[in-house]
Amino acid sequence: MHRVDPMKWKGCCLSEHETLHAALENLTRTGLQIVLIVCAQGRLLGTVTDGDIRRGLMDGVPMDGCLDRIMNVDPRVVGSDVRPNEILNEMRLNDVRQVPIVDAHGLAQGLVTWQDIVGSEQRSELFVVMAGGAGRRLHPYTERCPKPLLPVNGKPILEYIVERARDEGFHRFLFVVHYLGNMIQDYFSDGSQWKVDIDYVWEETPLGTAGGLSLLPSLNDESFVVSNGDVLSDVRYGDILEFHIHQEAQATMAIRTEIRQQKFGVVMTDGTNIVSVEEKPIIRTHINAGIYVLQPQVLKLISPMSVTEMPNLFQILAESGAKVVAYPLHESWIDMGDKQDYELVKARFDHSDD
Repeated sequence: MHRVDPMKWKGCCLSEHETLHAALENLTRTGLQIVLIVCAQGRLLGTVTDGDIRRGLMDGVPMDGCLDRIMNVDPRVVGSDVRPNEILNEMRLNDVRQVPIVDAHGLAQGLVTWQDIVGSEQRSELFVVMAGGAGRRLHPYTERCPKPLLPVNGKPILEYIVERARDEGFHRFLFVVHYLGNMIQDYFSDGSQWKVDIDYVWEETPLGTAGGLSLLPSLNDESFVVSNGDVLSDVRYGDILEFHIHQEAQATMAIRTEIRQQKFGVVMTDGTNIVSVEEKPIIRTHINAGIYVLQPQVLKLISPMSVTEMPNLFQILAESGAKVVAYPLHESWIDMGDKQDYELVKARFDHSDD
């Protein structure tokens, strides 16, 4: 049976008293997308995946909270004598991609992943990039260059997006372009240089962050990914897609938790009566991260040639009773929204080369 190298899977073992932050660092370092929670004797107590961490954060568990607050205490496991095809069936049946191996006493003996059995797969889903904006807040940088082509460490922002998605198996791309779109098409052409297929949809007039989707050609029933062309993140697009499918949602929005401390004390009143006073409270909000997964049926709600912003589309869907869900990001995320953001990103990349 194919399984993860012993030195590697042992590196993803942590104590239940470790923190969410430690688990995130472990997931990033190993790339196995799972942490095995074991006791001092090596017995498997549970598992923590990326999804467990996201749910914990949504429930208010802090980054320094212990893993016993979020771990799955009843994970799917197999014995060392189970055949690969049986493990594959188990993964498909239970919608999991990693299965720990344990002995008769519950001691962790290894780990097998989906990729160990079936290898890398090419995804059939479409990856759409909204790349038509004029980027006025980024002047003077965007006066002669479209925002998705702005260089970061010598490479256009959009190229990072394409390469990350390609490395996850996406190979069908569609760019929605308008402002200086000919420069984007000249740079990427048909995508063959990146070993992907790229098509283009042109907006005659700017249609907003969602309006251009009304111009998409007829799609099959598959979910598709949408990303703004100015968002850099370490998120795995495939994970958002799988989450969306598992949730049976019509639309999924990646969100970021933003924490800010109020500069002043906040006073709650009822008329002229003071109900409560909180000194400089910490305010937690969720912001749109500019990455989505949609069902093709959603496009019917976008009026052709009308300006539509993505938040408006989600609002319409929610009001119609459709299932719309949030996918919380904990990965690095940068929105190149204005000149200051872009200069900070360039400085960060330049500094990382020192």
